[in-house]
Amino acid sequence: MITAGLDIGSLATKAVIINDGSILSWSLLPMGESGKWTASKAVEQATASAKLSPTDITAVVATGAGKNENPYSAETVTEVMCDAKGAKRLYPLMAGIIDIGAEVCRAIKC
Repeated sequence: MITAGLDIGSLATKAVIINDGSILSWSLLPMGESGKWTASKAVEQATASAKLSPTDITAVVATGAGKNENPYSAETVTEVMCDAKGAKRLYPLMAGIIDIGAEVCRAIKC
């Protein structure tokens, strides 16, 4: 199953394309005309890099300051939840996270 993750921030938008838990590609774009426009371009760039089309994506999860501006029918998740789940997947033994974003900084105990 091909899924996409979007982090629509105030300064940049990140997209990742995943197939059955493996990262196929990603993109990082500075914020453009709007969160919706930039998210669309980030997904187009990431899917093209993976030799896919945005129509190949079966599910999208969005987070970030602009998570509700995404152009897809997406599940939205808080930044704290994304930080914690992503870090635990990559580093199962870690105990905390420091997230330094454009608008806020946070420390999260896991």
